[in-house]
Amino acid sequence: MVAVDVVAVATVAAPRAGRGSRRATTESFRRLVDRAHLSLIAINEAHCVSEWGHDFRPDYRQLRSLLEEHREVPRLALTATADARTRADILCQLGIPEEGLIVAGFDRPNIRYHVRPRDGLSGQLKLLLAAQPGPGIVYAPSRDKSERIAEQLAATGRNALAYHAGLDPSVRARNQASFVDSEEMVMAATVAFGMGIDKPDVRFVAHAGIPKSIEAYYQETGRAGRDGEPAEAWLFWGAEDFARARSRIEQEVEPDRRAGERDRLNALAVFVETSGCRRAILLRPPIPFRLEGTTATPRSPLAVFANGSAPRSRRLPCWCPWPRPSRWRSLHCRVRP
Repeated sequence: MVAVDVVAVATVAAPRAGRGSRRATTESFRRLVDRAHLSLIAINEAHCVSEWGHDFRPDYRQLRSLLEEHREVPRLALTATADARTRADILCQLGIPEEGLIVAGFDRPNIRYHVRPRDGLSGQLKLLLAAQPGPGIVYAPSRDKSERIAEQLAATGRNALAYHAGLDPSVRARNQASFVDSEEMVMAATVAFGMGIDKPDVRFVAHAGIPKSIEAYYQETGRAGRDGEPAEAWLFWGAEDFARARSRIEQEVEPDRRAGERDRLNALAVFVETSGCRRAILLRPPIPFRLEGTTATPRSPLAVFANGSAPRSRRLPCWCPWPRPSRWRSLHCRVRP
């Protein structure tokens, strides 16, 4: 059986999903697909096709024509970060019937989540590195801050490099290769880093400011502990982060998408400010959603969205300030007001 992943095949040389979607719509790629005997078309990071998603990429919309040209081939769309409205839009945009929707669990019980107000970021990161051996990623909100953080961490004696889209491609490739091969390096990077990186032993992911959304945060912190061993996620935030984010929404986001972006920002504020279990917020089941006149029943899976109910964890329980379903019997996190 030959299976072609439309995005993965195109991103072998370019890990960024946006580039993969653009290459998948080129004439040369179409000719290649026409010559192949396809048994499956798989679309990774499918939330990028939806304008309601946290990382909308217009180029993904062009994949629909490729799918229409091969209507007889089963299609598979996968994402770990899609809420109910985004899932419905993915089905519509990619021409997948509603009964093909499957929602699965996505808990990462080996990751512990820590959220702290930012108070002397350089010192906070140095303490984190002193207590946390092994490779790690520090996400910075801008290119210049990623370089400054890399310099500060390197000054402590820890091997640290910067990564962002403004660096020369050869420098990015060299830094990425060094990180993948290292057992202790810390990469200070913008969100341009991480997609397509195959490194299972990342021991921590830290954010020097708030992420774009809870969905983005879960995706970025999920790059830690892929080997199943204990890992940690740290978020250092300040009130000014939210002020800048609100300003960006009003000035840079299209009017018809602003309400959804405000909702995401408000959900992120709840996550960082709660004194309860943050894992429970990450895993909170989505609001039940129905397309008008239809009901979703997961049969004959064509689309798989790794998002939704939380599976049981074998870790110690934590206290949560609201009732939990029975399937949340043993969620865990560290809670510090």
